Parts: sequence; C-alpha cells; structure tokens
Amino acid sequence: MNIPIPRIVPRLIPVAALIFGVACSTEAGKEAQAEQTADETADVTISSCGTDSFGVGTLAAQLAVTNSSSKRSNYSVEVVFESADGATQYGSGLAFVENVEPNQSTTGEALSPDSVPAAEYKCRLSSVDRNSDVG
Repeated sequence: MNIPIPRIVPRLIPVAALIFGVACSTEAGKEAQAEQTADETADVTISSCGTDSFGVGTLAAQLAVTNSSSKRSNYSVEVVFESADGATQYGSGLAFVENVEPNQSTTGEALSPDSVPAAEYKCRLSSVDRNSDVG
C-alpha cells in the first residue's frame, strides 16, 4: 500500500490538539459550542463515497466544503465507512482542508487505510471541526 504518509503526518498535529481540547463547562458555553458544531457540520457534505484517488483501492470519501464563517478557516473532517444498515464499521478516514476563505467552496478527500469491503457500504460524517486561520 502506497499512501502518502509524509503529507498526512504534519497535518495530524492540529487534529491531536482538537481531540484533546478543553470543552466548555457552562450551559451557555455548551449551547454555543453545539450551535458552532452544527454550523461547522453544515459546511461539509460527502459528494461521493468510494475508493481513493491514488488507485490503491482503499476507502475514500470525496468532500465538498463551503466556509460559512466570516474568517478564513481550516477544517478537519472524520468520515466513517460502514455497512448499509450502519451495524458494521469498516473503517474511518480523515481529511484536512485548509485556507478556505469566507463563502468560498473547495473539495477534499477523507482517506482510510482500510480496503474496500465486499459488502455494500456507505460513508457518514462523524465529526467536523472548523478553526479560524486568522488570529
């Protein structure tokens, strides 16, 4: 399998920071965070679900991203690959989409190292994190 790991590894550092970030502890903070998460998730759609663009034959989801915020933003997106009924997970993949200007649209690809299953499968957004690229 020939996945371009060197391109992916430096981009994992911001994801680790997001995963281990501190959550809001007040009710108002939780509500604001839930609203922001809904806005972030609405910025990303899965445009196709299939195999990677490198020809390796691993799971991949093509993404359409539109920045609805007022600042240039970076996105980290996790996609889950699962059976048609959602009972079995075959893998998950990450995409990093950077430097998206306000109201700008672009594409990305969430890649999983897992092979395409013989059974029918679907792609589902698991999480979307949008962070301002502007200080």
